[in-house]
Amino acid sequence: GSSMGIRIMGDHDHILYANQALLDIFGYENIEEMRVSPLQEHYTPESYAGFIQRKEQFARGEPIANQLEFDIIRKDGAIRHVHLSSMKIIWNGKEQSQTVYNDITERKQAEKRLEIASREWRTTFDSITDFISIQDKDNRIIRVNKALADLLQTTPQELVGKSCREVMRGDQECPANCPHLLALKTGKPFSIEIFNSKLGVHFQESASPIFNNNGEITGTVL
Repeated sequence: GSSMGIRIMGDHDHILYANQALLDIFGYENIEEMRVSPLQEHYTPESYAGFIQRKEQFARGEPIANQLEFDIIRKDGAIRHVHLSSMKIIWNGKEQSQTVYNDITERKQAEKRLEIASREWRTTFDSITDFISIQDKDNRIIRVNKALADLLQTTPQELVGKSCREVMRGDQECPANCPHLLALKTGKPFSIEIFNSKLGVHFQESASPIFNNNGEITGTVL
């Protein structure tokens, strides 16, 4: 009933046991088909090159990783991403090698989609010419777009973690009607027009509160 493929190998690479999940991952009909066409025959060329490298390392007595990820080409032609972990077990009173295979294709695809979405968000964020910063309740910068970093003649990475007041006003006090503080206090957006003497720029400064899933304010977008 396991969703993880399990294989136990004996002497001379003889397959002692393989569960149904392992057959399903690779697309085998039965264990005999696996014995005729070993798992590595279904590896992609890149994965097979890694397999040969590990085999040579093992032959030289070098340690090899007991966990790794690689791609396979299933019998139906589908490419799947597999996580492998191996360990020694006692099987019928004798120490044997057990390998567990987990098909993580869906998880990898989800991670890739998140990575693409994050990259697209960053590109959009940095394409906005208005000066934008996101800060927490303590007024520490979490994110800042490229336009604001350029204005301050630095990079977004250098600004993260710094106080918005330190970056934008230097030693000057925040005004009593600071949009960030008012947005935190009321949970509503606020906007003011102000002259920033440190930068020599007139700003329309607007802050909107950020809420978490529980409806609590965690910071603002300025």
